[in-house]
Amino acid sequence: MSATIDSQPTVDQLIEHDGKSYSTIKEGLAYILVPPNARTEQDPKSKKNHKDDDGDQQAQSVFYNPIQQFNRDLSVLAIKAFGEHMCAVRKRAHDKKVEQSAKKRELKRQAEDNAGDDKRRKGNDGAAVAQVQKDADTEITTTAGAQEANADAEKIENGIETSGDKMNVDATDAPKKYKPKFRILDALSASGLRALRYAQEIPFATTVVANDMSPAAVEAIRLNVQHNKLADKITPSTGNAIGHMYHAAYYTPIPEDGPSAHTQHKYDVIDLDPYGTAAPFLDAAVQALNDGGLLCVTCTDAGVFASCGYVEKTYSL
Repeated sequence: MSATIDSQPTVDQLIEHDGKSYSTIKEGLAYILVPPNARTEQDPKSKKNHKDDDGDQQAQSVFYNPIQQFNRDLSVLAIKAFGEHMCAVRKRAHDKKVEQSAKKRELKRQAEDNAGDDKRRKGNDGAAVAQVQKDADTEITTTAGAQEANADAEKIENGIETSGDKMNVDATDAPKKYKPKFRILDALSASGLRALRYAQEIPFATTVVANDMSPAAVEAIRLNVQHNKLADKITPSTGNAIGHMYHAAYYTPIPEDGPSAHTQHKYDVIDLDPYGTAAPFLDAAVQALNDGGLLCVTCTDAGVFASCGYVEKTYSL
């Protein structure tokens, strides 16, 4: 029996949506939709193009490549370790700022109290006259207070909440717990699998943007996001990856955005996984990162610029 796109995801699930059938594959905590019987890997010994039984050329697109799972696992672990440290640093900075603001308010209150004491000392010469007036004011206030108390008692008996009670309730409300912002960009997302895993497996990620310039790919991302129930965390984006990153890097905030809007449009982590070299994307990616951000790169020539196995070539660059 087939399920719908909004059904709870499971392994090898058959999904019917808009007249099309999909099957589910699970990696990590994410589920990805692929056409039924779709190839999930490609034989490197096979020819680039070969003909099927009908003589037509068979497409070489791969909907899911399990060979890259180790790479995605490594990316998740690296981002999680990096993000935990970054969020801890930001939380300490936030707590320090809150503590400093509290100290400033306390010093201001003490200064106001001291100023009030000085005024009271200067007024002692006319204490006798002031005491007579104070006694008269106290008698009037006491009478008014008694009437107000009786009125409040009647309201309580009638089930009406008084303003004082409301203030007490509001005062007991616990302040919201601070959660540092942590933004991730999957710049060349394709099916959105990396973005899905980051949203599912990195609990402190507040925003994950899955970008691709292909409208068909972005539509696939939307379906995967909907099926994984991550619409509140993942934002699909259609556009050129380089243009998207430069826009984030040089975004000009407007007054309504607030003073921190510029950094809100940059990212803390950018993941690049192009089909060839990552060289065209590197400058835009570095510009679009917040200070101290993490750049994850997976590409055919990563062994060269990462100096893992080609030290002499890296040195020559």
